[in-house]
Amino acid sequence: MLKKRTISSSLILAILLLCFQSCKQENTNTKNQVIIRVAADANSLNPLKARGEVSNYICMQVFQTLVGYDYENGMPVGIIAEEMPTEKKIDSNTSIFTYTLRNNVRFDSTHALSAEDVLFSFKLAICPGIVSSGGANYYEFIDSLIIDPINQNQIHIYCHGNYFLNKYFTGDFFILPQFIYDPQNILNQYSIAELRKPDILDNNPELNAYIEFFNQSKFEKDKNFIKGSGPYEIADWQSNQRIILQKKKNWWAAELDSESCLFDQNPPILQYEIISDNTTALTALKSNKIDLIKGINAKAFQELENQTELKTERVVKCAYDYLAFNCNHDLLKDHSIRKALAFLVNKQELIDKLYFGNAKNALSPISSQQKDLINSNLIEYTFSMDSTVSILKANQWTDSDKNGVLDKTIKGELVELSFDYLFNNNDVVRKSFGIILQSRAKSIGIELNLIGVEWSSYLEKLKSGDFDLCYGSVSSAPIPPDLYSSFHSKSANGGRNYSNYQSEEADRLIEAIRNTNSTRQRIKHYHDLQTIINRDLPKVILVEPMETFAYSPQLLPLTTSPIRPNYWAPSIQIK
Repeated sequence: MLKKRTISSSLILAILLLCFQSCKQENTNTKNQVIIRVAADANSLNPLKARGEVSNYICMQVFQTLVGYDYENGMPVGIIAEEMPTEKKIDSNTSIFTYTLRNNVRFDSTHALSAEDVLFSFKLAICPGIVSSGGANYYEFIDSLIIDPINQNQIHIYCHGNYFLNKYFTGDFFILPQFIYDPQNILNQYSIAELRKPDILDNNPELNAYIEFFNQSKFEKDKNFIKGSGPYEIADWQSNQRIILQKKKNWWAAELDSESCLFDQNPPILQYEIISDNTTALTALKSNKIDLIKGINAKAFQELENQTELKTERVVKCAYDYLAFNCNHDLLKDHSIRKALAFLVNKQELIDKLYFGNAKNALSPISSQQKDLINSNLIEYTFSMDSTVSILKANQWTDSDKNGVLDKTIKGELVELSFDYLFNNNDVVRKSFGIILQSRAKSIGIELNLIGVEWSSYLEKLKSGDFDLCYGSVSSAPIPPDLYSSFHSKSANGGRNYSNYQSEEADRLIEAIRNTNSTRQRIKHYHDLQTIINRDLPKVILVEPMETFAYSPQLLPLTTSPIRPNYWAPSIQIK
């Protein structure tokens, strides 16, 4: 729900009346902090090295990017920049994206943020030897950043190619203060082109020394060396216990809070309490030791909704769950087998019994938030064991040896209809889904072996293709999706196309989506691509899960968002 940004006159009157009526009573409500449970500690608060939701989310409150996405309406909004960039085509393969920085952006009371900091931050993102999240490849399409010689608040970013998301990605890197992270201005001596040379570190003691300097742990853990232009700063970090943020005094963007929630700075203190166990976290919430938790077990959330002591919220994520088939598997290469297995999935049962209503049926790999892009004519493979049996009979699968498992002679060898189902064993929904599917499959002669492994092994098996079926999930941003990594042939066999799906028809459409300049044509390509994926069934799109929240009645109604992590803590208001 959307919060009101100003207090209404009627509310002010009510408060005044209450004060007059109880003027002799001392106000004991001195709460000035919001305590939020997180399940794990941050690995780093250097934004170039942050991994995982906690690290990235806290970095977003300390540092800022040129542009971002409003958690209330999902729309792009200027943050350090005034707005999204203007685009100018130079030729068929070159574009210039121009950003104008806001006036008076500051890191602190004595240090203004300048275009030089933007240029420095981009060089950091691509600098070899910096242990980062792969910025060199991510920003490969950016050729140069030029500060306008006349208007020092303007930055021109030259890009090659016609990739349709360039305008979003040119402004999504964190801006760091050069005076802290490069006090000797070492990176000023190198152009972007020079930093991209494969031998730039050879016989270059100065640059190697700088890289060693930047990679120091103090820039990851020490609050005195973690400084950005965001609304909060690190007050304390007790490893594996809590991270405490305090709002900056006289923050440069405090007067912009009516423009976007990204300029909110409501709680004086945001305390992220690290509690790994879910039951312990719920107990802490119920005993008023913390104020907010998210990611609550579906059954536990249902129980919380049925009581009145705490407030609850839920929101559909920009994400979808899927059952993937490894299309490299000798049997799963056969579309009829994938289709037969798809008919064994009861999505409504998944929603009702495993998600306890906290999920929404899905057919497309595109978020339902992207309404214009959704193809509304996709086929629903509605749960039907009779359909599964009919498909298998039509393809001559029988139980010839009477051992309870269907078989078939293929190339002179008797092959049984047997598969492994992979899941990460700490996920109750994925495990339970497998148990139900296993029982259902067994009743009609399909053997399904459940393979539960810990998270890192699960990811490794997905990447190496060491599975037959698996339960997974994909998250997205509130922008038109690039389905290349999930469905293009070049992303199979070691990439994130875990189904190892390969289709020339799908590849052509994915590439056309990436490169066309026509919005109308791109929408058509999206619709056609969804039809092909829905027909070919490299995976069964299951549901869009919901994020769940429970929080203290001392907080005003929480503003939730489909955008990860589905709320914006600086917007939280205390009663």
